[in-house]
Parts: sequence; C-alpha cells; structure tokens
Amino acid sequence: MPLEERNPRSSRRGGSQLRVLGASEEALHRLESAWAVNPSAGVLAAELIREYGKRGEVQQSETVLDTFAAEGPQGVLPHLRNVLANVLMDAGKEEKARQLLRKNSSLLFDQDAIDAAILARRLRDPRAAHRHFQRAGDAIDAAPRALLEFVQTKLQLAKEARWARRDDSRRQFLREARTLLERLLQLSASPTRHAWA
Repeated sequence: MPLEERNPRSSRRGGSQLRVLGASEEALHRLESAWAVNPSAGVLAAELIREYGKRGEVQQSETVLDTFAAEGPQGVLPHLRNVLANVLMDAGKEEKARQLLRKNSSLLFDQDAIDAAILARRLRDPRAAHRHFQRAGDAIDAAPRALLEFVQTKLQLAKEARWARRDDSRRQFLREARTLLERLLQLSASPTRHAWA
C-alpha cells in the first residue's frame, strides 16, 4: 500500500500539489483512493467534500458526509457539517445548509462554533449566529474576524430590536457590540493591520 493511502495528510498534500500543477482530475482520484482505504479520516472527508463542491457535485459531497457519519469519529462531524453547509450555500441550496447547521447546534465548540456562526450570518440568521458565537466562548477573543462578525451580529440584532420597539434589548446589544469592538482594538496586530484600521 503506498504511503499516500496510509497517511491522510500525505494524500491531501499530494492532491494539493497536483491541483496547483493543473492536474485536478488526478488530485481528485488520489483523494478518492486514499479515502476509500481510510473512510474515517476527517481530513480526507473535508477535502473531498470541498473538492466535489468546487466541481458542483453536491450530491457526492453529501454522500461523503453520510459515509463518514456512519464510519468516522463523531467528534469530527460538526466540522464536516460546517464544510458541507458552506458547499451547499455556494451551490445556492441555502435551506439545506440551514437544516445542516441546525443539526450541528448543540455539538459546536470553539472554532467549529465560530465557523457555524459565520455561516449563519451568511444565511442572514443573526439569532442563530449569536447562539453559535456564544457557544464559541473564549475562542472568539483570539480571532479578530470572529470578533468583528460577532459585533456585526450584535448590531443587526440591535437594529431588529429597534424595529420591534424593544429599547432595553437594543441598548444591551449596542453596549455588548461596543465592548467587543474595544476588545478587537486591543488585540495585538501587525503594523500592516494597524495601517488598515
């Protein structure tokens, strides 16, 4: 058995190199071969879901997730559901993506929760995004993009509260957004990022 079929990371790296060189069919074939040998490898499953998504083969992406759900470690499923939700949204299947994120809601923590929150924002669902950001906990503090997205979510919820004439809620969301912005500004940043700010 070749090393690439035994080592998911090696297979993924080899596939990436082939894609860069323009041999995307061979890259896909290598990924499929490696995954056939090791269907419980989350790294390969995520890469296959993305690759099929790029090709518009959404059904194949869903099949990869279903196979992994049956054979792979359950702790990786939330990440793979986020990857598939992203593929579904790119394919214009927003309702399916929304359903997939709902399945994920109680299983998310840290970076997976942040990714789900950003996906929920893309789906124009600020309440779900807010819940996911809250589940991410302290992981948000280390991710500038997550902080900014959380601020935007709070501002969107404040706007909704204004239209519903819930002034206390609106003020609370605005205070929280301000606190998050202050945290964002305090993050250490490169001189380039400070220049853009």
